Amino acid sequence: MKDNSANKDNFWYQVLMTILTCIIIGIVGGLFGAAFHYLLDFANYVRCSLPFVIYFLPLGGLLIALLFKKAKIGEYFNTEKVYNDAKKSEKVSFWLAPVIYLSSFITHIFGGSAGREGASIAIGGSIGSDFARLFKHPNEKRYLFIIAGMSATFSGILAVPMTAVIFSIEATILYKKKGFTSNALAFLCSSVSSLFGYLIAIILRVEPLSYGKISLNFIDFKTIMLTILLIFIAIIISIVFKLMIHHFRNFYNKIGNFYLRIFSGGVFVVCITLLIGSQRYSGAGNELIFQSFSGSAEPYDFILKLILTVLTMGCGFCGGEMIPAMVIGATFGFALSTILPIPIEIAVCVSLITVFSVFMRTPVAGFILAFEVFGISGWIYYILIFIPALAYTLLVSKFNKKIEA
Repeated sequence: MKDNSANKDNFWYQVLMTILTCIIIGIVGGLFGAAFHYLLDFANYVRCSLPFVIYFLPLGGLLIALLFKKAKIGEYFNTEKVYNDAKKSEKVSFWLAPVIYLSSFITHIFGGSAGREGASIAIGGSIGSDFARLFKHPNEKRYLFIIAGMSATFSGILAVPMTAVIFSIEATILYKKKGFTSNALAFLCSSVSSLFGYLIAIILRVEPLSYGKISLNFIDFKTIMLTILLIFIAIIISIVFKLMIHHFRNFYNKIGNFYLRIFSGGVFVVCITLLIGSQRYSGAGNELIFQSFSGSAEPYDFILKLILTVLTMGCGFCGGEMIPAMVIGATFGFALSTILPIPIEIAVCVSLITVFSVFMRTPVAGFILAFEVFGISGWIYYILIFIPALAYTLLVSKFNKKIEA
């Protein structure tokens, strides 16, 4: 009886410590995420105020390479590495958070075409891993706190708490780890951290991700059929984007020296930006989404944003691919709305969510994001996106498991 009682006490102690750790991770991650939000806003303000700073992008690349070399965390910032560390309960480098902070700031201030959420996820994974070690949680449970950290910073930087919860689980273990318990525990930890990260974001007045009041009411059968066509074309765009980043990384890897690789990539980005004659594709490009909804975007915006993001992320600059993927989706939806008789709000919204869901391979998170950002009125379109996006994700996941086996 005493042994039984001791086991129960130990169990509840572990539960309490897990929740307390997730609360602390949520607060710290939320602070880091909110601070990161304002830091990159400042970087974008400086870049827009002083357009000539883009000429320093190649030199910024050299500084990023130096930071990565000194910190000994590899030669590429890659959110996939953090996802895999979470999946396997591996330790995330302590130096990842400060290096990604600085490197993302450098990328944004000098005009690299990159997002911000991928960097925040990496920072959160590092924070979660550090606290798991600090509070001496078992190594096999480390993935719970890495996921919790990812949720906290994601929620802190974009203030979309439910998407943060689901995205962190879906991108790491949902299609990889078997068993209800693993996913349920991850959901609990992710929810607690995301909630506290979101509260910190609200206290610090981080604006939730939003694109204004948009009406996505059901139109008619013809619109539904055309929307389905749009979804499948957007899926192809997502796959092309993913493949281009992969192949450009392989291309850059032929340059053995990391300093030369990132410097030359920066030169390419600067030259193309100068040829275009505009810095509208620098940074995350969130304003292009607003322009797509208002009808003031250009039909070729998605092509140029895709190319510059591939060049920026492919050679080793830091940031993220999620917001650029959403920008590519939105601008592609706008371009197609000029050809297909689909209301512009529906075309942009549907394409944005489709590219996000397929590119990130997180269809459930995409489904939740649609409700959080665009509201309930477009529910029928969200379902139309979810079904093929989930089918694609499951297919890719099954294929990857066969390769790993």
